[in-house]
Amino acid sequence: MLLQTAQPDELAKGLATLDVREGETVMVLLAENTATDVPAVIKFFNDRGIPFFGGLFPGLVHGTERLEEGCILKKFKTAIPPVLVKNLSGKELEGLDRIIIPVAREKMTIIVLLDGLTTHINHFLEGLNNSVGDKVNFIGGGAGSSSLQQQLCLFNNDGFFMDAAICCVIENKSELGVRHGWKKLAGPLVATATEGSKIVQLNWQNAFEVYKSYMEDDKGGDITKKNFLEHTKDYPFGIFRENADEIVRDPIGVNAEGEVTCIGEVPPNTVLHILKSTPEMLIQAAADAMKDCKNHAGETFNPACTFVVDCITRPSALGDRFSEELHAISDQLSIGSPEQEPFGILSLGEISSYGDGLLEFFNRTIVVGTFHNSTP
Repeated sequence: MLLQTAQPDELAKGLATLDVREGETVMVLLAENTATDVPAVIKFFNDRGIPFFGGLFPGLVHGTERLEEGCILKKFKTAIPPVLVKNLSGKELEGLDRIIIPVAREKMTIIVLLDGLTTHINHFLEGLNNSVGDKVNFIGGGAGSSSLQQQLCLFNNDGFFMDAAICCVIENKSELGVRHGWKKLAGPLVATATEGSKIVQLNWQNAFEVYKSYMEDDKGGDITKKNFLEHTKDYPFGIFRENADEIVRDPIGVNAEGEVTCIGEVPPNTVLHILKSTPEMLIQAAADAMKDCKNHAGETFNPACTFVVDCITRPSALGDRFSEELHAISDQLSIGSPEQEPFGILSLGEISSYGDGLLEFFNRTIVVGTFHNSTP
């Protein structure tokens, strides 16, 4: 359900329509430009005794529209209350042990929202994957600001947080599609020195100098540390994966020493390629992600709802053609009610089960999850 604001009167109307019942939890997705008092939202739900969780994102997706303001409410039947995991940057993962998956007849789904600008995200995802394994499907994304300045961005009944993740185990079976639409331009290169999400050296040389040389060869002109972000939007890194699409990493900054910072970690000695794309390839990737969901579903495909996690950089790359990416998803659905309209987030990193079922953190990627009503 789409609301124009998250003011108490709007939330009250939305909840009356949702008709939240025992055992259900509300997911609240907020666009960062929406004038919202998040502590007031938390109080609103707590005063009514309604379990909820959510985050602030650079933008939202509803139907075939990109929204820079607004609020989306979605209710799910949950197996356990949403679990808050704190202190991701310290690798302590406080609360992870509270994620327990009840025995179910169908594979459940965990929605994961996390601070997209914190560190050690891969460590958290590895811990989550080790705790739960292939018992569930995973889908979610990174919350935060388009300014790329880390701030409070996640919330639930316990408060407003950063450097954290919220995991919600829902009783819905799901199908997942993960595509990015980028192709190799140059490489392979070896990240011979890294520090978390920072690439220090490529092929034993200064990371910025190596990276910019390939961009200048393809694009022309002089690329400097000052105009870095004007050009890197067209040239992300790809982490090599055997027998699978590469995992895209988004360069978001360079420091005085020429160390390149990405959203998401780059392990030492990772094999990288420099990638490039076209609008047509990005749009086709969205269509293919939806087709993957349909193929996984088998003969019957009529999802109750469709959750879209789309990287915030993709609208920038597509410009006025971004709506075509969203149409590539919605045009493959038979939408019979407002609840079946695709909804989702423009994220700082995307999360999904991938390949052989392992949990991954992506950049510049589109993840689509189709949910079916939970079994009685």
